[in-house]
Amino acid sequence: RPAPSASAYAGQAAGRAAASAPRPAASRIIGAGGPAAAASRHVAPSSSGHSAPEAGAGGPRAAYSAHSEGDDANEDVIITLSGDYAEVGLNHGRPTFQKIPRWPGEKVPEVFLYFWDERDGPDFSGWWFGKEVGGDDIWAQSRDAGMTPPARG
Repeated sequence: RPAPSASAYAGQAAGRAAASAPRPAASRIIGAGGPAAAASRHVAPSSSGHSAPEAGAGGPRAAYSAHSEGDDANEDVIITLSGDYAEVGLNHGRPTFQKIPRWPGEKVPEVFLYFWDERDGPDFSGWWFGKEVGGDDIWAQSRDAGMTPPARG
């Protein structure tokens, strides 16, 4: 994993704060595993080389859903990270998820939720929201080392 850019450190710091100290409810990201209350999805190729799940019938359902429990729903980062995610692979022995559209044709940003182990040190270990798996452009981190993303934090 390359060293994060200066802007990535800001995201890491926010993630570390989220993992190590309680944040006000207004900025907490909440996740839920299982077949989130979303329509069926099918998978189409994306520019990142991963299979980008697309809204539609007959495909996999959302495996993870992220949202804020506070009054910050209109903040850009919350809008970017909130939504449903489909499992698209594995990274460091844990499932990797990609944000999926809620309806056919909806444009969603490239957002991945993935696990990074301690191979680059404990500061890099945990669950990450980023533009690509293992990339420098990240939004948030949780130090949780569970087999699935944390339900809170």
